[in-house]
Amino acid sequence: VQEMSRLVTQLPLFKSVTRFIYNQNIGDLNFLICPDNHRDDRHFIERYLERATESIPLGLGFQFLKAVYDGNGFKRMDGSALNYTHHFSFFPKDIPLFHFWGAEDCLAPLENIRYSQFYPHDVKRVYHLETVEDLKKVKIESEPSQLIDFVIHGANHLDLLYGKKAEELVQPILEQIIETVWADWSYETHARLNPDAAECVSGLAGT
Repeated sequence: VQEMSRLVTQLPLFKSVTRFIYNQNIGDLNFLICPDNHRDDRHFIERYLERATESIPLGLGFQFLKAVYDGNGFKRMDGSALNYTHHFSFFPKDIPLFHFWGAEDCLAPLENIRYSQFYPHDVKRVYHLETVEDLKKVKIESEPSQLIDFVIHGANHLDLLYGKKAEELVQPILEQIIETVWADWSYETHARLNPDAAECVSGLAGT
């Protein structure tokens, strides 16, 4: 992945073409960002590809591609072909889950939101967010057994982490989640309420 990113971000001709495509989204070839979220930073993609791809294994890319084109969830690439989405019902229901979806994301397509129905959580909600005003309708409780899907309209894959949508919509929600759900959480409490997990977290308690 890193070698491929160097090809499109450092060679003069490829660099110019890459910058033009990603800043204009020519032919919907931009599978990382929505340009409108990065109008003040025309070189974002170049810097991201240069610095971040060294930690992205090629196998992960193939996993994403297989999930996108197969349409049957995220699977292991070894001989087991284990499909993670077939085991969501075994996820501990007392661990709250918060999924963020980019409505324009083709690497992690919004269609996969359908798998949320298989989790065992008691409280499930879906919020569609496009503007700051939409944050007013978001309700996050201290209830552990909750799963919330946040659909960020106008956001591509990296827009959930960087740029306008991340700053205006994602970050405020994350802050609310931390304050409401995780404020009183500790390894000691988790071990006390879940004896089977005591041995696993004993080395982390007090850190």
